[in-house]
Amino acid sequence: MTRGTEPRPGGEPGGTRGRGVFRLTPGRADWAVGGIVVAVYAIVQLLLLQGPRPHDPALYFQTAAAFPDVPATVFTLRIGLIAPVHAAVVLLGPSEAALYVVPFASGVLLAGAVYGTTLVLFGDRVVAAAAALVVALNGYHLLNSSFIFPDTTAAATFAAGSCASCSGDPSCEGNRGRGRPGSTSPPPAFSSDGHT
Repeated sequence: MTRGTEPRPGGEPGGTRGRGVFRLTPGRADWAVGGIVVAVYAIVQLLLLQGPRPHDPALYFQTAAAFPDVPATVFTLRIGLIAPVHAAVVLLGPSEAALYVVPFASGVLLAGAVYGTTLVLFGDRVVAAAAALVVALNGYHLLNSSFIFPDTTAAATFAAGSCASCSGDPSCEGNRGRGRPGSTSPPPAFSSDGHT
């Protein structure tokens, strides 16, 4: 046997010499790639950060700053958008940081949730990273991601809910790797077991 490959009590090679070495397990690789995806999105978003827009985003921000003492309009009834912006205004004050934190966090959540959902459904890090980057770095999203709009926050919340739903569903977990090249089982949409 070579140095450091003495059998462990469970029969695995490695002995006690390799304990301090960082091993990249599949679970750690999933998290590492997800972190890279989120970091790439965050860097691109910060590089393309635009100035305040005087139309709808300003109205959402003013509504959130004055909340709950606002009249009931189409802007004030979007509680899923107004509540996080109001929390940002309470925590950070009426500043540019409060103006940008919710759209930025929504984009980060969107990139991470799309990566997680795709990883759970298809079991391939490369496909999951590509899907997350295509969604988060598309031109329309990047042009509007510096502003408070309900679309990005709603899409991010939906993607996070889908990720949580699929992560907790054993039938989704069972689909990891199905339909991949070299696999003998069909993709979930074409299986005949009735559990798709």
